Amino acid sequence: AEAESAANGPFPAISEFAELQKVLFEKSFDEPARLARIEDGQLISAVGFEKYAQRMYSVGKSGEVSIAVTTLMDFRAAYCLLTLRSTSNIQEGPPGDAFSQSSASIRFFQAKYWVRIDGRNTSEDLLKRLAVSVSNLLGPRGQKPPSLTTHLPATGYDASSLKYFPGLKSFESYSGSQAFNSLKLNFDAEI
Repeated sequence: AEAESAANGPFPAISEFAELQKVLFEKSFDEPARLARIEDGQLISAVGFEKYAQRMYSVGKSGEVSIAVTTLMDFRAAYCLLTLRSTSNIQEGPPGDAFSQSSASIRFFQAKYWVRIDGRNTSEDLLKRLAVSVSNLLGPRGQKPPSLTTHLPATGYDASSLKYFPGLKSFESYSGSQAFNSLKLNFDAEI
């Protein structure tokens, strides 16, 4: 079992879930130039990319599940992607240190990992169990969101509106040059 887990890296083994039929494709890379071919590649590059790995499984007769694990430079970068690409309100993990979930996807950050799990013709329960499995394979949890987010006032606060940027480069990538230039900042800062 340990050898199978090591061979799968951050991905669950097919034998772990009765619903998983076979691996449809798998890719892994650490060359930043290849980010141009994936969803949110420019943003991932801007926050501090290290490695990308993805595996897609067939589920039942017509379902599919895609699991993408992006390794970033630190937890701030991973938390940034969760706030910018969450599918619903962010909740404390597990899975991960914090997550968001919809009927067809789960997104979470854990340490310096950003994880996207998307399903087609699959159950929410399966997605949640897969997310917990990936979280366990990634190692210990316990990273809190960046401390800057704790200074937001409680009155009138809408958690779904939170967008966190670990630096100006990520803000520019997300918002565009015009919004970035309107800040007129000449030093790096969390936003």
